[in-house]
Amino acid sequence: MERSEYLALLSAQIRSRKARTFVQEEISAHIEDQTEAFQEMGMEPPEALAESIRQMGDPVKVGMEMDRIHRPRTDWKTLIIIILFSLAGLAVQYHMSADANYNQFFRQCIYTGLGLLLMIGVYFIDYTLIGKYTFLLWGFCTVSLSVAPVFVRPVNGGYIYIQIILYLLAPCFAGIVYRSRGQGKRGFAVCCICGGISLLPVFFIYHSINMFVCLYTIFLLIMTAAAAKGWFISRKILLICSMWGLSLAGIVLFLILGPTLGLLQPYQIARLQALGNPLFEPHGSTYIQASIFSLKDSWALWGSASSNLPLEQMLPGYSYDYIITYLFTYLGIGGTCLLLLAFGLLFMRIFYICFRQPNQLGMIVGLSCGLVLSLETVRYVLSNLGYILFSQLCMPFFSYGLRSTLITYFMLGILLSIYRYKDIASKPKPKKISMKVSL
Repeated sequence: MERSEYLALLSAQIRSRKARTFVQEEISAHIEDQTEAFQEMGMEPPEALAESIRQMGDPVKVGMEMDRIHRPRTDWKTLIIIILFSLAGLAVQYHMSADANYNQFFRQCIYTGLGLLLMIGVYFIDYTLIGKYTFLLWGFCTVSLSVAPVFVRPVNGGYIYIQIILYLLAPCFAGIVYRSRGQGKRGFAVCCICGGISLLPVFFIYHSINMFVCLYTIFLLIMTAAAAKGWFISRKILLICSMWGLSLAGIVLFLILGPTLGLLQPYQIARLQALGNPLFEPHGSTYIQASIFSLKDSWALWGSASSNLPLEQMLPGYSYDYIITYLFTYLGIGGTCLLLLAFGLLFMRIFYICFRQPNQLGMIVGLSCGLVLSLETVRYVLSNLGYILFSQLCMPFFSYGLRSTLITYFMLGILLSIYRYKDIASKPKPKKISMKVSL
């Protein structure tokens, strides 16, 4: 049997189109390596090839076994967790919208449905397209971010839906880091330049410290993970320490020189000052902080707060920006901490799946999506505890609005797609096969 005929018959047993090419390359590499081994033993090339194919086994049986191993898989555990969090978020919105004839709840049901449809659509799309077209996707997002203010009007002084494009930069940057692996200092420089270009419009066009800090942190953590894998240079610890040391030094210089050089707006300086005030002013220096601290004094361990403070009047927009504060007030410290613990377990599972990926692209892209969701959650919780530095935050699954819902489910769709193709997209490491054969 010819090699092409053997591979065709074998691949016909595999249902996944993507897996067929992968398996054909893998089996063909094994045949070539074994043929070379037979030739070194003195066999003629045609005879060596025929013996290699014979020893591979029945193509139908081998193909069926490859179909069992290399097939799309669904992460049912994570999918069930996502559904449970979605229902919990809708339940909270239902409770909060009771005074508004549940209009907000019904709209959020529609938004959640659209988010789930988006997640399903992304789930069935091969995530490796991010690695294939990473520079094109990155360029599109960066250009869109730069020219968007010309075509989009600000809402309440901010470009709310621009945040969707900003978060799309995270997996795009992860793709750039993946494409730059193994290129040494040149690859590291390419990543730094691309990351810097993406951050420039965030600061100089949108003047958003919020998104600048968030994106920079995500980029830095992605680069740290890549450096720890040895993608750039062999001296991993030195590179990681240098990145974090320069980043911290840059933050200090920015805080010192920013107001003098006019890089910070007055309201941004006020927010930075307010961040440290809880350490010196236990009752807060702003109205929102004072309201949160007043509510914190009345939180019970379990159940509703002991006082009758009107949270709905004290915190305008609580269904958007202060859901965790709302839950602490009505569920108690214990119930809300259990919910936050569930979020922590979800993110631990996400990162566990990412770092267990056999495919390097899946690992780094999944890490970027997990960082978007986890950092947004951490910032939101800190803000709800009175440490307010950022605006336009959203809590995955719980925040009201189409923007936050689409961001959450899009990132989850990528994560589920990575798991789906984990046994198909992985690239085998070519190695010589040494076998003792007795003729």
